[in-house]
Amino acid sequence: MGRERHGITPCEPAEPGGADSHRVRKGLRVNEHRTGGGWIAFAGVLLVLSGVNTFINGIWAFNANARVTSAFKDTLLFGDTNLDTWGWIYVVIGAIVIVAGLGVFWRIQWARWVGVIVASVSMISAFFWLFNPSFWVPAAVTIAIDALVLHALLTYGGRETVTV
Repeated sequence: MGRERHGITPCEPAEPGGADSHRVRKGLRVNEHRTGGGWIAFAGVLLVLSGVNTFINGIWAFNANARVTSAFKDTLLFGDTNLDTWGWIYVVIGAIVIVAGLGVFWRIQWARWVGVIVASVSMISAFFWLFNPSFWVPAAVTIAIDALVLHALLTYGGRETVTV
């Protein structure tokens, strides 16, 4: 009782290379835990929701009727009257963001960096809407949420977030 303090309990030294060797330091067992689990869950959920939204937008573009496509005449980058190209772009990006959002839950590093890129691009594009009187509130909310996702991924998304 007298030697147990702050989650450290005396124990026998572990065998080198044994199952517990990484958790024992100088004859003391150390209780380790990962930090930021709530932040990671927050970022993962938002990435999955963003990916689903993008995917659904791509499906919508496939099914857009002639009246909608005629409204975009001469304004589209990859075609004058056909939204199919944009539909495929949105479907592929949406699928990648969904998979990355799921990967964030397991702290997979490529998923973390895809999330950082997606949140950064979203934040930058939201700045363009800030000065539109009709859309400044959603733009400000998007910027705030993206900032929280970036905080979660950059602060707690790494593998080295184990505290002793």
